Amino acid sequence: MLDEIKENTPLENLEETNESATTNEANSTVETPILTSQETTEALLDEVILADEPKTKPAKALKSAVKDQPLADDNNADLETLVETLDNLVNNGPINKIKDEVEAIKTVFDAKFKTLLETQKAAFIAEGGDSIDFHFSTPYKTKYNELLNQYKKTRAQFYKALDQELQDNLKIKLDIIKALKELIDNVEDTNKYVAFKNLQERWNKVGQIPRNNYNDTWQTYLHHVERFYDLLHINNDLRDLDFKHNLDEKEKLIKRAEKLASEPNIDVAFKELQQLHKAWKEDIGPVQKEIREEVWNRFSDATKVIHDKRHEAFKDIKVEFDENAAKKEALITSIAAFNPEMLKSHADWQNAIKSIDKCRDEFFKVGRVSRKQNEALWKKFKEATQLFNSGKNEFYKLVKNEQLDNLTKKRNLLNQAQTLKDSEDVVAATEVFKKIQAEWKNIGHVPRKYSDKIWHEFKEACNHFFERIHAEKEVDNHGQIEAFNAKKVYLEALKKKAEDSKLTVTQDNLQEYIKDWKTL
Repeated sequence: MLDEIKENTPLENLEETNESATTNEANSTVETPILTSQETTEALLDEVILADEPKTKPAKALKSAVKDQPLADDNNADLETLVETLDNLVNNGPINKIKDEVEAIKTVFDAKFKTLLETQKAAFIAEGGDSIDFHFSTPYKTKYNELLNQYKKTRAQFYKALDQELQDNLKIKLDIIKALKELIDNVEDTNKYVAFKNLQERWNKVGQIPRNNYNDTWQTYLHHVERFYDLLHINNDLRDLDFKHNLDEKEKLIKRAEKLASEPNIDVAFKELQQLHKAWKEDIGPVQKEIREEVWNRFSDATKVIHDKRHEAFKDIKVEFDENAAKKEALITSIAAFNPEMLKSHADWQNAIKSIDKCRDEFFKVGRVSRKQNEALWKKFKEATQLFNSGKNEFYKLVKNEQLDNLTKKRNLLNQAQTLKDSEDVVAATEVFKKIQAEWKNIGHVPRKYSDKIWHEFKEACNHFFERIHAEKEVDNHGQIEAFNAKKVYLEALKKKAEDSKLTVTQDNLQEYIKDWKTL
């Protein structure tokens, strides 16, 4: 039993095997499955699905597409691409294999839509809108939400069905263990070996069981298998034949494991090694006690070679991850370096926004990092961009308020202009118009939404007043010219009369001449 326990120690614990383990079932070494432990129920259920099950082409293509997805200027086009990819993935990919890809899409889509939303909101506010009234969506966002809900629902259904299947398999295996115990305890059964082989065959055909029941169920089954072989001392030939068959099968596994050392793709090698360990533990029985440890050690040594290569590969990947993490850290630092208090004008902010967008593009183009690094970096990235966006929103909020104040001032000037445009007190009105025109020039921008309209109204009022004055002056000038010409003619006539020696000038006719002159 000691040797069999050591044989079935998981891959990750080869160097931690307790050599003092006993055959007592209660004290036996706790065996864990080859696959890496996960904390969530879904992850545990994922582990029962064979590691070498191929992913669909859409999933592979998606992972590459999302990893290199840039944040381009045309947000709608990018959102459309992401939604199309998500649609293809949710409707065609194996639901238990696409979590990473869906999360990758979700990360990029949410970031891009948030940027688009903030841009639209800033434009809305800049045009005089109230943030309370702002609402924005796109058909892509609606479809995206529908696909996420579909994914969550389908995934929940999948794992519910899988959990039920695992529970059913557990019940079958427990029934087999019960039958095995009854077989061992039934002293009258003369055909135990055939019955035992039938139970073994049934056991091997049963699918996976819940991971948290795996150890106890396997150890209990193994314990009773050992008990059965102990009973076979009455028929050594039969037992030795079984031992020989098991040894031949394990020799094949050892040779295959040794051959995997030359496999260039470490992921392929490790996945196949998992299957070899599964076969070693679950499909093949024990060998002769005297050689059990030797056989296991050979298999263990071959396993260690693969593990060592895998650890070295992880070192190289870690270097790549660390380099990419450093690049992302630098970009986050660049984003965080923008101090909103130093950006005083619209031009300053527009230049800063272009720089931030460039950093965002580069951030998403940087290669992979570890999951732990990604979570920390993404948090920092969001905090840095949110700080910038908060400053930007605050600036344009102030700009909006300032522009609204300017709008109020210009409306007051417009009201004055419209009130005075038909004033009869031309001199006083002219002075007022000159004053309000100068004030108008000194007032800053108003919301674009009102800019053209209020300017045209003000210009129309001013033009109306000055064109009226100009027209009146032209009329006055024309009358003055006519009066001048008339007086000139009248004066010439008086001169001729004065030259007439017979003209008698009296006080009365002199007053009449003056009266006629004034009427001209």
